[in-house]
Amino acid sequence: MAELTIVIPTIKDKVRTLQSIPDHIPVLIEHEGSLNQARNRGVRRAETEVVAIMDDDIAFSEEILDELSEKASPDTLIGIEDWDFDLIAGRVMVFHKDLWSDIGGFDERLGSHMGDTEFALKAMKNGYRVEQVPRELFDHEEHERSITRWDRVWRTIYIMAKHPTASLRLFRGVM
Repeated sequence: MAELTIVIPTIKDKVRTLQSIPDHIPVLIEHEGSLNQARNRGVRRAETEVVAIMDDDIAFSEEILDELSEKASPDTLIGIEDWDFDLIAGRVMVFHKDLWSDIGGFDERLGSHMGDTEFALKAMKNGYRVEQVPRELFDHEEHERSITRWDRVWRTIYIMAKHPTASLRLFRGVM
């Protein structure tokens, strides 16, 4: 397995994801700020070149983690397939720190929603590949979504303004 650090942004005290991570892998749990602020802080603090950002409520096999770690390459953003935009979902993302640095990290103006979408679009815009892995490889503890329709609309418009060539993709995803 390539050396990596796992960053888990969360507001929870009990983090289900920790049960799936082998003891030898460094984990940074980020409790402060919005989701995208916590993601950026965790990546900055990571001491390995490869970083995995994971939600706090997933479970997965060690084999899956090994596979993602080995797939990590400097020119690729890896993540689970999303539901709306044919990109990746922030539930699981794996990348090299240089990719994150090159594209400017996660947009903290987006707060706690759709930062994964904007991050993937920036990666593509800057010549990086985006590789999807099936959602079924991860068990996710279902819960109510906290984003309102209005929150989703303004964030989508904001991302469309930043990435006009992705506007049709984003529009289709919210319809």
